[in-house]
Amino acid sequence: MSYSFDKKGIRGNESFYWANYSNNNGIINSFMNQARNYLQFVGDTINGQVINGVTFCFSSQPPQAVIDALNSIGVTVNWV
Repeated sequence: MSYSFDKKGIRGNESFYWANYSNNNGIINSFMNQARNYLQFVGDTINGQVINGVTFCFSSQPPQAVIDALNSIGVTVNWV
């Protein structure tokens, strides 16, 4: 996962082909661990930017279970 900082917070950029994952539990756990690591920086200043939140940006719409899990801990999920 790559990430960047902007005025809104930490943005994680993901590129996945969701059909490769028959069971979302493993990938959900992986994203939840990453998200929790990023969430610890909310409120800090990094590279001159105050971190206000965490957003994961995917190259395609993730399964609803992934969206729900990340949203449940306060992570915004977007896709293109």
